[in-house]
Amino acid sequence: MGWGSAYKITVLLWAAATLGHADSARAQDFGELERTKNWCEARVDRLQSVRRESDALECANFYFFHQQLESDLTPFAKVLAYTQRAIEINPANYDAYNTVVWLKYSHWVMYHENPATFAHFKDGLEVAYQWADIAEQRFYHHALALKKLGDQLNPIWYHYDPSLKERVLRLYTRSESLSRDKDLIVRLRLNISHIHRLSGDREAAKRSYLWVLEADPGNKIAQKFLRELESGVQEYARSYAKR
Repeated sequence: MGWGSAYKITVLLWAAATLGHADSARAQDFGELERTKNWCEARVDRLQSVRRESDALECANFYFFHQQLESDLTPFAKVLAYTQRAIEINPANYDAYNTVVWLKYSHWVMYHENPATFAHFKDGLEVAYQWADIAEQRFYHHALALKKLGDQLNPIWYHYDPSLKERVLRLYTRSESLSRDKDLIVRLRLNISHIHRLSGDREAAKRSYLWVLEADPGNKIAQKFLRELESGVQEYARSYAKR
C-alpha cells in the first residue's frame, strides 16, 4: 500500500488515539485556524519560547490534523519539532515519545514505498528505534507506557522487520508483569498470543491463549483462536511462514 487514501485513514485513526488534544482553553484562545497557524508559525523556529507542554502539543495537533493547509510534507516536520519540544518540557509524557517513534516509522514507510521521492526519509526506521530505546529505558517500570510502546512497534515487526518480534514480546511481557489492571493484563496476554499465532508458533500461541483464560475464563477471543489452533484451522489472512 502506498501513501494513499487507505494509509491516510490509518494515520488519522492513529493520531486521534495517540496525539490527543491539549486543553480546550488553548483552542478557544486561538479562535480561527488561521490564528492558530500564526501562533505556531511564529514560534516554530524558536521553540524554546514555547514554555507550556499543552501549547507544544496543540501546535503538533494543529499541523497534523490541518496539514492540507500546506502543499508539501512540511507539517510532518513541524509535528515532530513540537512533539520533541513537548518532551523537553515534560520528559514523563510517554505518549509524546510514541508519537516520535510513529512519525519516524511513517517516514520510513514512505521511503520504502517510494525511495526516489522520499530518499531523505531513509533513516526513519533507525531513528524510530533510537527513540524506542530511550522510551523503553525511561519507562521501564511503567506498565502502560511499555504497552503503548509495544503497540507502536507491533506493526513494524509484522509488516517490515521480523527481527523486532522478540522486542515487542519483551515489552508486552514486561508490561504484563508490572500491571495490576485486569483489563490491561488480558489485553497484553492477547497481544502476546496473537504474535505467536501470526508468527506460526502454534504451541506457544496455544499456551498463551490458555494464559489469557487464566485471567479471563470467559474470553471469547482466546476461546475462538484456541478452537482454531486445536482443529488446525487458521483464518488469518496470511501466515508468517508464507512471507
